[in-house]
Amino acid sequence: MIRAQFIGPRRISTFLLLCAISTTLLTIGGCALSSGNGSSKGTETQVVPTSSGTPTIPDQLTSLAEQASGHVLRDLQIKYQQPQENVLVTGTVSGSIPRTPTQVSSSQEDVKALCFRIERALWTSNLPVQNVTVTILGPVFDDYDDQITSWYGTAQLGTKAASRFDWTRLSADEAWNMFDSTSLREDYGPFEGWGLTPVATASPSNQP
Repeated sequence: MIRAQFIGPRRISTFLLLCAISTTLLTIGGCALSSGNGSSKGTETQVVPTSSGTPTIPDQLTSLAEQASGHVLRDLQIKYQQPQENVLVTGTVSGSIPRTPTQVSSSQEDVKALCFRIERALWTSNLPVQNVTVTILGPVFDDYDDQITSWYGTAQLGTKAASRFDWTRLSADEAWNMFDSTSLREDYGPFEGWGLTPVATASPSNQP
C-alpha cells in the first residue's frame, strides 16, 4: 500500500527556492558562454568605431566620399587631422593610361568632377572640417615604360574660400577656378618618350 507523505509549507518553500537558484545559475552561465563566443568573433569580423556604436568622423567622411565619387575610386583613404580639422582624401582611378590629347582632356575633366563632388559632399555634411584636400591617383608610365600609380590631380579648399561657394549652383569647372589651389597632370607617359615632364597647372590662390 502506497502511503502519501505530507510535505509542510516550509519544505515546499525551501524546495522552490533551490529550484529558482539553480535556474538562475544555469541562465547566467549560458549567457556568459554565449557572450564570450560573440566577442571573439566580433574582434575578427568587425571594428566598433566607438563604445556607443556611433560612426567616427573619419568613418562618416569616408562614407560620404565613397558615395560622392560613385564608388569608382580604389583604395579610398581619409585622413582626419585634429585639432586642425584638416581632411586629406586620396583615391585611385582605374582604366587605360591617357595618351592622346582627347584622352588627356577627358581624364582631366574626370579628375575635376571627382574633386568637385567629394569637396561638395564633405563641405555640405555639417561635419567639423576646416580644410579639405582631394588627390586623385591613376596609372601612368614611368621613364622605363613601366606602369605605375601616380598623381592625376588635386584640389584644396579652406573654410574661408568655402564660405563663398554656392554648391547648389556651381559646376565642376566653375568650382575648379575658385578652389584655393589645384593641379592637373598634363603628361601621363615617360619623360623621354613623350618629351615632356609632367607638371602641375596650379590656379592662383583666392585668399585675400
